[in-house]
Order: sequence, then C-alpha cells, then structure tokens
Amino acid sequence: MDIIKKNKYNDGIKLFNNPIKDIHKNEIYNTAIRANFKLGWEDTEVIERRAAIFLYSEWNDILDKIIPLFNYNDEIAKLIDKRYPYKCILNCSLFNDVFYKHTHSDSDVLLYYVNMEWKEEWYGETVFQNEDGSILYTQKYKPCSAVWFDGSIPHLIKPQSATAPKFRFSVSIFFKRNDNGERFQKCICNKI
Repeated sequence: MDIIKKNKYNDGIKLFNNPIKDIHKNEIYNTAIRANFKLGWEDTEVIERRAAIFLYSEWNDILDKIIPLFNYNDEIAKLIDKRYPYKCILNCSLFNDVFYKHTHSDSDVLLYYVNMEWKEEWYGETVFQNEDGSILYTQKYKPCSAVWFDGSIPHLIKPQSATAPKFRFSVSIFFKRNDNGERFQKCICNKI
C-alpha cells in the first residue's frame, strides 16, 4: 500500500521538526494565548454532529507576518512555491472536544503545532485516514513542529487527555493548488 498520496504540489504528508526560528516560536505562542476566539467551526456537514462546536481564531490579518517565518525552511518554501494562502486559522481544542473526519479539498495545508511543551502521554494526535476510514498515518502532537499535507486526505484530531494543558493550539494555513503566486510577493517578514 502506498501511504503517500501524491499531487502536483507535494508528496502527501511531510513532517518538519523546528521549521521556524526559536524567537518566532515564542511570538506565535504568545499571539495564540492572547487571541480572540470565536465559537463555531463545525467540522462536519452532518446535522446530528453539529452539537460539537469548536474554538477558533481567524488569523488572515496576520498572514503577511506568519508566512515569511516558514520561508526560512527551504523545503517548506519549495512546497509553498510562491503561493499566498487564502486562509489561516488558529484552532484551540479542549480535552472534551469531539472531532470528526473532514477534508480541505483542492488545498494544501501547513499545520503548525503551537504549544511550546507537550508530552506524548497527553495525546492530541492528528490522524490521517484512507477513504475507507482505516488509518493512513498518525502524527503525534510535537511542540513547534509542522505538518504539510494534501488537504484532500481525510483527517481528524484526537483530543488531548484530561492531564494535558487545557488548551491545544494549532495553526492551519491553507493554500489553493491553482494559486499562481502573485499575492505572495507582498509578504514581508515582520514580527507578529
């Protein structure tokens, strides 16, 4: 079985340990803990599951500050390929949240794990699945790491344990596969 689903822009799922400089990790974390969150963000269109409501913050207004932080990593910069993201979301999950399998069709996703400390026994993995629901790949929540993946791969979050920190933060940055990259040129590297 081929566990990597290929497309024009990536090889399916890639993990990056320490994708940004240490000073920027602190900036992203501090911005996350001060963010204004909204209730909503339904992970499913199934009406019976809409009782599951999540905390999120739209970070589209600070994309010009976030994207250049990842361009220090040559491999991530190559995957971005001068495309400008169309959306950036800070997710905040709690141990009693329930998550459903979903996709982000026609998008590549850069998922950054924001928490500065996380222990393996706290769980919070991202699970990627095959179409039949079998597990394709499970990514442990690794502090300050990033995962690049094909958004058409079904995936979900496993909630953290009750002993984990109250909030599990992740930033999802979405890139359209047909973006020609024109907007990317206006990104500049500023502090958050």
